[in-house]
Amino acid sequence: RPPGHNCSSHSEQKEDNNVTSQYARTVSDIRPTVWVQKTASGEIEEHEQTQDERQALQIPPKGEYRLKVKGFAVPFDMPRSQEFGGGMQTMTRLLLEVQGGPGAGKRTTLLTSYAVSRRSNLGRIYAATVGMPSPGEDWDPVLMLEQEFTAYLQPSKNVDEHGKPKGTDCSWDTVAAVGDASSAAAT
Repeated sequence: RPPGHNCSSHSEQKEDNNVTSQYARTVSDIRPTVWVQKTASGEIEEHEQTQDERQALQIPPKGEYRLKVKGFAVPFDMPRSQEFGGGMQTMTRLLLEVQGGPGAGKRTTLLTSYAVSRRSNLGRIYAATVGMPSPGEDWDPVLMLEQEFTAYLQPSKNVDEHGKPKGTDCSWDTVAAVGDASSAAAT
């Protein structure tokens, strides 16, 4: 056990509200995205995103897309909106590459909670790419790498100071396995 670790509490605090445990993180920290990806030889590696890679990401126009999971971000904690109860939640980003059509080869990302269940957003993509494990079974996000699914994407409603979308949103109920009859982009 780490020094000062108490099984009943994960965040010990002094009276002056300074966090003292080894689990503390600064909420305002901006950390580079570290992608978990598959190499050409099939090995799994972690790769810190470069500024050039970040700038090369594109926000696709709204529409149905066939997408390949090229990576997922090492999970990170992020404040949860007060609308959903506040506190912190564990998140990841998915690095996706458009397959076919006018946007073929272009990459974008989706932000999602790092949880797999039948109702979670990541769970929908996991189920579409590798199948849904039964409750109580383990899941491994590495299995999604290089797998394809379809979904309807659109520019985010969150905009920067110039009115440009900050990212890509997914209509999560449209996520489907490639070849699923409910998906228009599957063919």
